[in-house]
Amino acid sequence: MIADDLHAMRSVAVAVFDTVGEAELARLRLQDAGISCVISGTGTAGLPAAMFSGVAARVRIMVAKSDAEAARAVLEAE
Repeated sequence: MIADDLHAMRSVAVAVFDTVGEAELARLRLQDAGISCVISGTGTAGLPAAMFSGVAARVRIMVAKSDAEAARAVLEAE
């Protein structure tokens, strides 16, 4: 649990999307560039949380703080 908390403190959002599909495409681009990332903000079965709560939610791509600049460059390249 503590390791997960420390990992979360060291990660930052580099992009925000309205759908999981858009986030997945970005995740694949980052992984192809050798940048580890995770998708955060999804709800049940990988669907956006807003579908279940009635509140607008966004899907974020999270990367290690040390990879943030490179990740943004990859995502902005296209």
